[in-house]
Amino acid sequence: MVEVTLDGYKYNYCKTEQGGYWVGVAGYDGSMGRYSNCRVPTALWCNLRKKALAEGYTVEDFSPPKKDIEKKKSKSKARKKKNSISIF
Repeated sequence: MVEVTLDGYKYNYCKTEQGGYWVGVAGYDGSMGRYSNCRVPTALWCNLRKKALAEGYTVEDFSPPKKDIEKKKSKSKARKKKNSISIF
């Protein structure tokens, strides 16, 4: 889990299959619309990510988990032979 402190506030990064998001954890007094356990506005994501990378977290900590992609096998359809004569 990625945990960053920025401007006296503590944030956690929540990783999901679609990407991820930042959540405020501690240091909130309810001022300026900031509350604990709420998603952080996307305007702060860049600063939080830079701070996390500076603290030693890797880019892989922010990337969604890799899915095992199975290659689909193409199914060939067997053609039926017609033993008949077509007259136009």
